[in-house]
Amino acid sequence: MKKTKIILLLCMIALCALSIALLVGCNIGGVQYEYDYLVTFNYNVDNLGVATNCKDQYLGVNDGDKLIAPGDNDKFKFITVNNFYNKGWYTAVLDDKGNPVKDADGNIVLDKQWDFKKDVVKGNMTLYANFHKNPTLTIKVEGGNDLVVTKLPGEVYNKPVSDKNKPQKDGFTFIDYYTDETYTTKFQFPYTFTEDDEVCYALLLEGDWDIVTSVASFRSALSRKHNMFIDVPKGELDFADTLFRDGQFNLGYNGKIYGHGCVLKNINISATYNRATKEKDFSFFGNLGPDAEINDITFENLTFAVDVSGTDSPDLRISLFATDIANGAQLNNVTITNCTLNYKGSTNYVIDTYGYYITSAQTYECFDPSQLTVKNEIVALS
Repeated sequence: MKKTKIILLLCMIALCALSIALLVGCNIGGVQYEYDYLVTFNYNVDNLGVATNCKDQYLGVNDGDKLIAPGDNDKFKFITVNNFYNKGWYTAVLDDKGNPVKDADGNIVLDKQWDFKKDVVKGNMTLYANFHKNPTLTIKVEGGNDLVVTKLPGEVYNKPVSDKNKPQKDGFTFIDYYTDETYTTKFQFPYTFTEDDEVCYALLLEGDWDIVTSVASFRSALSRKHNMFIDVPKGELDFADTLFRDGQFNLGYNGKIYGHGCVLKNINISATYNRATKEKDFSFFGNLGPDAEINDITFENLTFAVDVSGTDSPDLRISLFATDIANGAQLNNVTITNCTLNYKGSTNYVIDTYGYYITSAQTYECFDPSQLTVKNEIVALS
């Protein structure tokens, strides 16, 4: 019995000796490396609320040495935690017995962040990871599915270009991203993630809409009678290099235009009475239907040249903006300034010189009469 106890004691001594050897030194390729202190890297994940497999890592160092951080080389890898990033490695606040202090939630109370470029090791120690949840950019979609983008602080997120990556909502057209729920200020891209979460709001309008950014896209939307969302950074579209001819205007319109204060300037229109079609009304839009809605837009320096010498019908009407506005149509903050109406023909027809349109519902005034010049001649338009 006594002999058995002696054997057990010798085994314990041998195990202790082996453990000490592992902590203070190792043999690589026949070379013995000695270390003064052991540094423990604790991933401090107990209260993150996620399943992890982050075991402690160890590093043997000599007195006064600087440390390498997990991830600084291939043999000493950093253990990642999904949806979290590490802000650094910290010492812990210790109690009077040398044990790390924990807060009410069981988290280690962190003290000083370790500076791997300057700080040196003076004894055995433990460093604790300071994990934080990855910041998010949430794109709110009213009545649809929000999009959440997650990246690390400092990473950049570019504005999505592909339609499949843009916010979606059945029966709606995506317009753009805004900083607020009233869609007044555009959200700036590219966006650089900070440590804080961010929110932006996607504007989607019901139905099919054309986003007008140029003269060409305005003309295309007008010819197809589409809804228009005018988005021009400089606030104006200059039509000086284009000309609306027969068949490119006066088409009738029953859609919506959101102008956002845009000025459509230097519009030139050339029209001729057609004996075959016997068209009796001439104007930029033609008839505005009951669902037409035109908001916040200015027509400046609009010149309309119409040759009606082929008829003297008293029913013929000439107008700059529209020859008829149906009950239910809406004009909000629509202005026409510095207009010129050049015509050729008799004066036996109606020329709308005042810009008033009266329906059973309301009266619209599109422009000041003093801003309209009427001449009984055709001026060449180029």
